[in-house]
Amino acid sequence: MEHDVTKTVRLYMAVFGGLLALTIVTVWAASWETATGLGVVLALLIASTKGTLVAGFFMHLFSDRFPLIARVLVFSAVFFVVMVVLVFLGFVDSFGANRAPIGG
Repeated sequence: MEHDVTKTVRLYMAVFGGLLALTIVTVWAASWETATGLGVVLALLIASTKGTLVAGFFMHLFSDRFPLIARVLVFSAVFFVVMVVLVFLGFVDSFGANRAPIGG
């Protein structure tokens, strides 16, 4: 079984470049004056992308042949998104609940 080391090193260097670029974007985005919710969503998107790169390439999840790992990863991601949406909906539902009624 032959293995091309230069191809593997090139792939890891590309992933490292992507992680470096996303880190620069993270620092740059932190200096923006955005709403809190938008800042959190942006930070989670960047962090999720970086986490996918690390888990996929450095932990060899993209090259593994175990579909169970992929199912667990997808289930975890869906569960996380559902929990974030539920928290967000709870926040939106209670927004303005402590305000005095207008005209009364």
